[in-house]
Amino acid sequence: MSAWGRIVKKALFPENGTCPVCGRVLFSRDHFLCSRCQEDLPLNQGETCLICGRHLINGEAIRCRDCSQVVDLGFQAGCVWLDYTENAKPLVYGMKFQGRRGLCHWVGQQMADMVMAAPWFSEIDRIIPVPLHESRLSERGYNQSMEIAQGLSREIEVQTGQIIPAAEGLVRIVPTPHQIGQSRRERLKLLSSVFENSPEVDVRGQRVLLVDDVITTGATLRACATALLSAGAQTVFIAACAGGGA
Repeated sequence: MSAWGRIVKKALFPENGTCPVCGRVLFSRDHFLCSRCQEDLPLNQGETCLICGRHLINGEAIRCRDCSQVVDLGFQAGCVWLDYTENAKPLVYGMKFQGRRGLCHWVGQQMADMVMAAPWFSEIDRIIPVPLHESRLSERGYNQSMEIAQGLSREIEVQTGQIIPAAEGLVRIVPTPHQIGQSRRERLKLLSSVFENSPEVDVRGQRVLLVDDVITTGATLRACATALLSAGAQTVFIAACAGGGA
């Protein structure tokens, strides 16, 4: 498509022209969900895992099942904005597969209050997203986790004046298939030696907030945290748009 064609397409069909959850037409470019779907978002409330921040289910005490089964998680603590239910899945799908970069930024902005309320917020030096492999990045055109991280960084600066930079501090050196339907053990095996620290970002001695769109078993975040710690990061915390599968 020509440059002029892209301009016309963007004008006629803005990325946030419809609600990603229900498909209703949005009449303002400042809105990324319709009011009804925004009100129905499954916020992660109540008791949460002390480590990953996901919602605890019946029978779980302090840690979720996944965090209880792993001795060294790599990350110290975290928080999750939404429960990964049927209402949240179209939102995540829109960020990943529908080119809704503005939606990613909006999600990052919504996550800011949650992150700033975390007891470890004052310790954060840098925000780093979970990376895509270059082949998938080329296919998609953007890394949704980086877009979320940028929205989060910007909103923190707006609200507090504090600048916590978001940067691509990790590289996915091995392409991996989509992990839908895989067990925690399968994901851990698949993700070993997949990530490494980017030579352009020095994390030595830094306390890093690792950002992703979804946490299911925590395997991806664990692998990323391990890579950051191996590169000299002092501590790793995590934040995700949605979490489930605990």
